[in-house]
Amino acid sequence: MEQSLSCKLSIDCEVIDYQCLCSKNALFELLGLKWMPEIITILGHHTKLRYKEINKHLANISPTVLVTRLKELEENNYVKRTKYQESPPRVDYSLTVEGVKVWEKLQILLND
Repeated sequence: MEQSLSCKLSIDCEVIDYQCLCSKNALFELLGLKWMPEIITILGHHTKLRYKEINKHLANISPTVLVTRLKELEENNYVKRTKYQESPPRVDYSLTVEGVKVWEKLQILLND
């Protein structure tokens, strides 16, 4: 990530306070990164996807950027990465409960 986020990201704020304001600013900072809204939207429309399936939906994204964005979403508890002990290895990505909340808010903003 270009800059580390200084607060825990959450969109559930009942009372406007510094922590809530900080969380919302951090969330907007994260969503402002290129490809983030698209990745969240794609994952929101599916229960789980593998890396190549996500990549198919985003034709112009570089592999490095996609891996970086997925890691950032995972670090901020928006995406769950499930690794299966199989041969060949299999990894699925899905939205967490927090990720679903963000996706629902994005749908309102984007009228998707």
